[in-house]
Amino acid sequence: MTVEDVDKMWTSRWAVRCAKAVLRVLDIMMNLRKVVFVLHVMTTSLSHGGAGLGTVGLPESKLKELATEAKFGSVRRVPLENPFNNLYEVAS
Repeated sequence: MTVEDVDKMWTSRWAVRCAKAVLRVLDIMMNLRKVVFVLHVMTTSLSHGGAGLGTVGLPESKLKELATEAKFGSVRRVPLENPFNNLYEVAS
């Protein structure tokens, strides 16, 4: 085993540890977002007579149903590299 082999092995282990740490942080952030949604956003929506649909848990099928009801012609999910958000294009 050469010094370069050891360096490559150390680098790959370090990269795996970093990736796992990032995933843990993302998981914590998603859970925090859900808590804020339930305790604030949902409560505010319901207290003002809203349907309480929210945005964190709004399924695409419900969005399409609401868009059809509002006389929009199409709903398309826009490709987005973001673990926290979905982006939709609603057109007439």
